[in-house]
Amino acid sequence: MDEPTLDQLLAGITSLRDRLIVTLFLATGLRVSELHRLDRDTIKFLVEIDETGQEKLSGHGVVLGKRNKVRTFFVDPVTLELYAEYLRGRADVDPSLFLSQRNARMSVRAMQDRLAAWCKKLGLSHVRVHQLRHSFATRLANAHISSMVLKDLMGHSSLTTTCNYFKLSDTTLSQGYFSAMEFVNQTASPSTSGVQAE
Repeated sequence: MDEPTLDQLLAGITSLRDRLIVTLFLATGLRVSELHRLDRDTIKFLVEIDETGQEKLSGHGVVLGKRNKVRTFFVDPVTLELYAEYLRGRADVDPSLFLSQRNARMSVRAMQDRLAAWCKKLGLSHVRVHQLRHSFATRLANAHISSMVLKDLMGHSSLTTTCNYFKLSDTTLSQGYFSAMEFVNQTASPSTSGVQAE
């Protein structure tokens, strides 16, 4: 999904629960089956003091993925604020993070249906939940995260699978090329300098 569409989608979702669902997909890269199983205490808050004395907020949780692989996922401060706001509005004691209108754990199908309903309401092309996982990968890849790190974050066993999830932007490709060429030119053999074309 392109960024303007994502911005329009998030800005248009008025349900705090549904906005958190979409935001968590984009912030964590979790599969819908993994997000569906989250409990309200799955995500742990961590406050650290950086070298300047400022508080630094981060979050993490553990999920059981495909082939019963346990992995850690991480949550950024902006998403944590939305998460905390959502929890403050919960008056029930159900451990499930997301509840349906029947006050039961929200199903995978219900999450898919809510996303489809918001897209329709906002006049956007139909978006599948899995596309949000691709958007997570694309965003991080274009932010220059290591492909090996991204592979582990997404719970893939193969780097090839991870590479199928993202597309590098022209800007990222350009930056990578010129940065590499600058290094090549600085380390080139002195014998190549001063060569004149015939």
